[in-house]
Amino acid sequence: IVLRVTGLGALVPGNLPSGTEPFPDPPVEVSSPVSATVAGQNAPVINKIGWPGLTSTYRVDIRVPTISPGEASVQLTAAWV
Repeated sequence: IVLRVTGLGALVPGNLPSGTEPFPDPPVEVSSPVSATVAGQNAPVINKIGWPGLTSTYRVDIRVPTISPGEASVQLTAAWV
């Protein structure tokens, strides 16, 4: 799943301002830890980057674990919040 989120904070180089200029391409990783669950099961985070060309918008890619068919909740946690 590709998630489009806000509020993940600073990027790894630290000198890239968040929210004032578009994020660069190639992408830069978010410095905070990010984790995800789908239907209560851990979902590996594949990417956590500032979305190139956008401001204050991040891309988080997760791998969905094997779950039962039907609707499932997705929970994203960044920096323990």
